[in-house]
Amino acid sequence: MFDVTTTDLMDVVNGERDDNNKLSKFSVIVAIAKRARQLVENQDERILTDNPVTIAVDEFIDKEVNIVSNKG
Repeated sequence: MFDVTTTDLMDVVNGERDDNNKLSKFSVIVAIAKRARQLVENQDERILTDNPVTIAVDEFIDKEVNIVSNKG
């Protein structure tokens, strides 16, 4: 179960981005899913005690992982 709302997550992810570079909810959810898959594929030992999606969300909230946009 998450303690974080999508609004909270969007605020963290888009915090320092200007209006032209804000990410959509879809982009953020896809990035979280990709990160969760990376954790599973790399056999991160944290997945033994926690859900990979929970770990990925926490990493984004704690700014341990960033989303890089391909927008030019």
